[in-house]
Amino acid sequence: MYMYSTTMLYVSSQDGCKMFVPALELREDAAFTDQRGKFLNLADRHEPIVVTQLKYSHIPKATRTGVDAFVNDPVLRYTRQTPDYKGSNDAIGKAVGRALNRLVTALCIRTKIARTVNKGGSIVIATYAENSSEGRNRKPSDRFFDFVTESLFRDLQNSGTPMQRERSKEMMSKAEATVEEAIGDRAKDMLFVDLLATAPAEQGRGYGSAVLDSITKEADIQNRATWLHSSNVSNTEFYNSHGFVTVRTYLLGDKNPEWHEPPVIVSIMVREPRKPADTYQKCLA
Repeated sequence: MYMYSTTMLYVSSQDGCKMFVPALELREDAAFTDQRGKFLNLADRHEPIVVTQLKYSHIPKATRTGVDAFVNDPVLRYTRQTPDYKGSNDAIGKAVGRALNRLVTALCIRTKIARTVNKGGSIVIATYAENSSEGRNRKPSDRFFDFVTESLFRDLQNSGTPMQRERSKEMMSKAEATVEEAIGDRAKDMLFVDLLATAPAEQGRGYGSAVLDSITKEADIQNRATWLHSSNVSNTEFYNSHGFVTVRTYLLGDKNPEWHEPPVIVSIMVREPRKPADTYQKCLA
C-alpha cells in the first residue's frame, strides 16, 4: 500500500535544470516493488531532497558543518594559520568558541533566513534585503539581536594573535571597499548569502544546490538580485551553475611578505533575478 503526502520537492535533472515542484512523497512506512517483483524499501530508492527551516535543535550539527566545511578554506588559512599562531590545546578556549558559534547560529535563526537539508547536514543563512518588507518591518528586538550578532562576529574576527588580527583587518577593509565599488547602494535591494556549507560526508548529493536554490527562488519571486562573497575560486563553477557571476575580486596576501603562497582571490558574485517563465522554459529546452 502506498502512503503519500503532498510536499515541495527539489528536483535536479541531468542537464542541470533545477526547480521546486509539487510532488507526491512516499512516507517512511511506504514500500513498493520493482518490475521483477523484488520487495524494495525507502533505503533502496533515490530519496528527494527536502529543504526545511533550520531549527534550534539542529544547531549542534549545523555548527559542526560550518566548521568542517571550511577546514581548507583559503581565506581562513590566510587569516587564521599565521606564523605566530602555535595552535590551541586550551579546552576552555575551544568550548567558548563552540558556544559562541552556537549562539551566533541561534541568533541567525531568529533574525535571518536559515534553511537546511538533513537537520544541519547542509545549511544556508541569508539576510533579507534592507529595503524589503521583511527588512523594513523588523521588530526592535530583532534589530537588537542583529546588533548582537554583528558584534559577536566582529569579536570573532578580531580575536587571536596580532598577525591574525592584522590579516582579518586587511580582509574586512578590502571586502568593504570592493563591495562598495561593485554593488554600492544597490546592496540595500538585494538578498545576501551569509553562509553556505555542507558537511564533507554529505557533499556530492545536491544538498548545497538545494538550500542555495531555495534562497534564489525566493529572490526571483521578489524580483531581487542576490549576492555573496566566494572565498574559494574552486567554487566559482558551482556558483556559475546557479546563475551567479563574478563582478569584482580582491586579493589577500598580495603585499604581505609573511605570506609565501599565491595571493588568495576572493570573489564578489551577483545573481540577477529570473522570471519563473524563464526557469520553466530552460527546463523544457
